[in-house]
Amino acid sequence: NLINRLSQEAILSQNKIVSLSYHDVRSRLAELLLILSKKHGKIEEPGKTKIKLYLTREEMASIIGTSTETLIRSLSELKKWGIIETYEKCIVIPNEKILESCLT
Repeated sequence: NLINRLSQEAILSQNKIVSLSYHDVRSRLAELLLILSKKHGKIEEPGKTKIKLYLTREEMASIIGTSTETLIRSLSELKKWGIIETYEKCIVIPNEKILESCLT
């Protein structure tokens, strides 16, 4: 069990390094939002997912390896383009397929 757990941790670390190295901030943010959607999202309407955020913007920036200011700009861009909606401590993803298209 220990060896299995360590190998899983190594794979996760390697994937994070690859993501930080090869993907831009918007892609990493989209990936984080999709992960949060799958783990903590609540379907409000068909195709529309609401994520109640318990992470601060600083914590989100740290997770994706960027500054808080850059994260906020990227969130604003996604909101301006209609890819996400924000209110209070929630992010709503109207269409996950569109958000997935940011993963290039």
